[in-house]
Order: sequence, then structure tokens, then C-alpha cells
Amino acid sequence: MRPSDKKFDSLKEENGIFEADSDFGFAIQNTIDSLNTNQKYKDLKNSISTKRYIEIKNCKNCPPKFDRDTILYGIILNAPNKEMKILSNTHSGNYLSEINEYFNLK
Repeated sequence: MRPSDKKFDSLKEENGIFEADSDFGFAIQNTIDSLNTNQKYKDLKNSISTKRYIEIKNCKNCPPKFDRDTILYGIILNAPNKEMKILSNTHSGNYLSEINEYFNLK
């Protein structure tokens, strides 16, 4: 999840917003590249959304729509018969360890 252009414009005066945006952009791109190229992740789907409301499908006890207005940057992990997990920490690495843990991948 990333802020929409409109939301980002409203935050331009916030201290550190450009650094957070850059760090998350770098980290999420590295993560997506790994998901798309490593055979281990071939069954996982991924997408980036800037929408406020996100539709969640096929998840244990998940709301049909999730309002992420208070989360500027993050990742939603969901799977059949598993509770949804939201990662809202931003950093410039990748999120593969969290993905591996959630999906029990070695």
C-alpha cells in the first residue's frame, strides 16, 4: 500500500515523508522483483494499491473491504484459512522474511 497522489500531496510538509516514500518504494520493488523471479514464490500473487478501500478475498475472518486511511505505507498478507496480517513498518530492505514466515516458506 502506498498513499495516493492526492494523499501524498497533502503530506508533503510532513517531516520525513520523502525519505519514507523512497525507502518503501525501494523495499517494495526489491520484494516484488524477488517474488516474480524466485520459483519459491510462484504461487503468490502481489499488487500495489493506492486506493483507500481495498477488497480482501479468500481470507479467514477478513473484512470484505479494508479501509486503510490511517496506514500510509504497508503490506497486507492474506491467504485462505489465515488471518490477515498488516505490515506497516517501512524500511529500505525487502519484506521476504515476513512473507516467508506468514506463508511458512523455507
